[in-house]
Amino acid sequence: MHATVKHSTGKQMAPSAVRLCDLINLYSSESTYSRARAAFAMRNLFRKIGEYFDWAKDCAKFDPAVCWVADVTDSTRRNEFYSVSANDVTDYFASWATQNPQEFIQVTTGFDDRVIESDAAVFFASGPLGRLIASVGGVCPSFLLIEAHDQEVSDNAQGKRDVVSSGSLSHDQRSVMAARFALVREIQGMSQTVSQQRAIVTLIGRAEDGTLSDYLAARGALANDRKGEDRTLSERTLKRWLAAYRESGVIGLAPLRPQQAVSLPVWAGAFFEHYWSPAQPSVKTAYAVFSSQYQGKCPSLHQVRGLLRKCK
Repeated sequence: MHATVKHSTGKQMAPSAVRLCDLINLYSSESTYSRARAAFAMRNLFRKIGEYFDWAKDCAKFDPAVCWVADVTDSTRRNEFYSVSANDVTDYFASWATQNPQEFIQVTTGFDDRVIESDAAVFFASGPLGRLIASVGGVCPSFLLIEAHDQEVSDNAQGKRDVVSSGSLSHDQRSVMAARFALVREIQGMSQTVSQQRAIVTLIGRAEDGTLSDYLAARGALANDRKGEDRTLSERTLKRWLAAYRESGVIGLAPLRPQQAVSLPVWAGAFFEHYWSPAQPSVKTAYAVFSSQYQGKCPSLHQVRGLLRKCK
């Protein structure tokens, strides 16, 4: 079920936003906490933020750019997310939605009066929320700061050249980057049900005993970017790639080497995330998904095909 997010005034939401359920999942993946522990950690952070700004007494200190709340039905409010009621968070901000309805975003599902999931009822602006967490002394999940950085890059890119000046990759670099990204995505996928540490250990174990899929086995050999027979995966290397991806996105996974290269447009990283997925979609299919989600100036399918030809 996909929610449509709009301002109560009718304007479209501009800032990058994240759902409560996604916030918990991402925090769990990054911290290697269980999802239940991550949910409790998030709730405690919200309480600290509330105490820090004393929102219960002074509504003027509430920043509408930080959080938006949608109406939820009674039956929805009883739902629980891994032993932590989503109502704990929703109620925390509900009074502000009542007092300042023009400052909040309404969430609709397109299913009329049917009940929506409670965790889909709370949205947070990634950048401001990250700064709030840091201001109360909490450990800010890096994905919040990365989201804010990506949004700023997207905004600053408007009206400028459609090329990243420092981003130039050869065909070999692009191939290694794609291979590393496939492994990062595999770890992220497994981290939805187990800790990141367990996902890494499992991936390494499968590589060692030969039970990886042919697709991942081939990418594991290529990802190391080494000559010779020693192309095994290590925990340290995988964690380094995960950190690089969180810091710089898919471009951060490219090996650095001085040689003739192809300039990458600013949208290339976002497109490659869809095109290089384990599902191995066609260019047209990957472009359809990419173009529906990309927030910057979207290239044409012809431009995408042209970039792929240059990188071959």
